[in-house]
Amino acid sequence: MAMAWSIQPIGVDLERLDRCFPAAALAARFFTPDDCHELQPLQGERLRLAVLSQWVAKEASIKWQRGSLAKDLGQWGCTAKSGVARHSGSKQAVSICRFSLDPWLVAVAGGGQIGPVCLR
Repeated sequence: MAMAWSIQPIGVDLERLDRCFPAAALAARFFTPDDCHELQPLQGERLRLAVLSQWVAKEASIKWQRGSLAKDLGQWGCTAKSGVARHSGSKQAVSICRFSLDPWLVAVAGGGQIGPVCLR
């Protein structure tokens, strides 16, 4: 369970770090060309973790936007090293903060400086 609050819109997503999924197939289907380009040299566990990192950033961005996972997932781009996610259709941009809190990977999307997050 996560709790976050802000006077500005905020989006939070968390996934278990040990979540198993077909990373390459997921990225090929839902990620932007820039996101996929960053993933090309990766394989195995490094690829899985990089895809998971992008995934939580995308979901947090969609929640911030109050968008739709089905409609917006392929529109949000956020490379692993970027602190900003961008929507290719609407040109919206949002700050992203990602961190791990074992056994979770967490992403928080919000405008301006992202403040403290309390997890329980």
